[in-house]
Amino acid sequence: MDLFLDTLRFRVRFEPERTFSGDWQARLPLKEAGFLILSSGGGWASAGSEPPGPLTQGDLLIVTRPATLRLASQPEHAPEPRDWSDAGLLAEPFGDARAIVASIEFPDGPPGPLLRLLPDQLVLKAADSGRSGTLSRLVRLVIDEVRDAGARDGAVRERIGSALVLEALRQVLERQGDARPGWWRGAADHDIGPVVEQLLRRPEQDWSIAAMAELGAMSRSTFARRFQEALGCAPMDFLLEVRMRRASARLTSGESDLKSVARDVGYRSTAAFSAAFKRWSGRTPSDVRSTEGRPADDPRREAFR
Repeated sequence: MDLFLDTLRFRVRFEPERTFSGDWQARLPLKEAGFLILSSGGGWASAGSEPPGPLTQGDLLIVTRPATLRLASQPEHAPEPRDWSDAGLLAEPFGDARAIVASIEFPDGPPGPLLRLLPDQLVLKAADSGRSGTLSRLVRLVIDEVRDAGARDGAVRERIGSALVLEALRQVLERQGDARPGWWRGAADHDIGPVVEQLLRRPEQDWSIAAMAELGAMSRSTFARRFQEALGCAPMDFLLEVRMRRASARLTSGESDLKSVARDVGYRSTAAFSAAFKRWSGRTPSDVRSTEGRPADDPRREAFR
């Protein structure tokens, strides 16, 4: 499962914690995805067209689609929603409820093969006995970091937020068993699983449908059909997604030159790699490297080692 989560590259952008009293409703439009933590009290949360559901202290709601996230004092007849930055009070310790929201941004665009197969929203309740201690600790850390935003490093806060999202996804997917999205079902499949694992571990290999089918001990037509049924995409489309996301991470890190990145994801020429990357992302590898990457000897990178 960690192999799948390793393909995700995203950033977390926090809004200041807000305090609410009386009758209220706040909203935050999410361009790609986001999450909400009820840091104290209670409220009713919803995203997009989903009906509102109750949240209590420590509960976590993750929204996996572009939607408007709403939090209100009651499920019905709440006041007209106000934008998050104008709703409630800022840094007020007393009130009926306190909440933290964050947007999730994907520099490479939303990872369709993953998020498309997840529910629109995921709720992890603090009172759920199945919730991991790791997730509960991360929720607490996020609350502490956001409340002390002025005295703490924003980069650390965002890293903790990213860890929270990954741990929440891992826990949700482990619980779902046979109802898990296609990537995870495919990995658990007796025949398809070994192929999926090898594509993730060694995307640089010179893969073909014939080679994949042989690894799965199936004919090419049977393999292609089974793969499509299990994962919801064609084998070569899956491989391209894995390769390009690995390449994007390498380019952004600034640690590898273009030729090395191309080789690491299975391309013999930088020209072929550059063309494929631009078709996938709409940007050239050089653009990504120059705008997001840093030289390996940049001292600012030491904090992330």
